[in-house]
Amino acid sequence: MKSAFKYLLGALFALAFCVLALALLNAWNGLNRMKRKVDELEARLEESNTLRAELSQRIYELKQNPWAVEKVAREKGRLCRKGDLIFIYAEQPTEPQPIEQEAH
Repeated sequence: MKSAFKYLLGALFALAFCVLALALLNAWNGLNRMKRKVDELEARLEESNTLRAELSQRIYELKQNPWAVEKVAREKGRLCRKGDLIFIYAEQPTEPQPIEQEAH
């Protein structure tokens, strides 16, 4: 009877160990997923902070420098001052065109 009890107790401990090992493995995988997610979010946060700093600097320049506003108006808004000369260049073909030769 003691032998069967020891066998049953050993099997119970083995089962408990396996359940605990699976639970720990699951927790470990979840922790690794969370770490990867945190790394991804930190990278996105860094990108957002960089963009915010660039935009803040641009806003400061536009508020302080009237020439910066004029530059944006000219480049983005395609505006000009009275008396400015406007040069419009024809678009060049993207691929070179073959030259046709005359028959002699």
